[in-house]
Amino acid sequence: MSRNPIPNAEVPFNILIQRLEEKILMMKKCEELSLYFLPVSRSRETYIIEMRRQVAVYLLGIGANRSDISRVFGKKPCTILHLLEIKNHKHIVEDVSLHYLEWIELGLYPKTINVLIVSEFSLNGYSTKLDYVLVIAIRK
Repeated sequence: MSRNPIPNAEVPFNILIQRLEEKILMMKKCEELSLYFLPVSRSRETYIIEMRRQVAVYLLGIGANRSDISRVFGKKPCTILHLLEIKNHKHIVEDVSLHYLEWIELGLYPKTINVLIVSEFSLNGYSTKLDYVLVIAIRK
């Protein structure tokens, strides 16, 4: 069975060239992102995971498939489906969505930290909130 709905119809050469150029641009973007995520490929911190999720959504939007995205993160393709279903705290999603492209461009990584907050409602007198600091990863 042919993928083309019209039997024996050929796709014009200029459309084929345009599709190939789009695929090459997408693969170049994937290569740049894989170099960025290499130092933190084993990280399971909240902000890095949210960055991976938003980058995966971005790559799906520009035409990458699961195997392309899994190569970017150094993960198995089945983990990409799980990554897309992760729900993080609202403030984390907002922080990352505002800044992740800038962080990638500058080569900075968000490091998740716990901030102690004085709380009247907690038994021990304080509660914690997730926040981040920006760090530069050192490659070995």
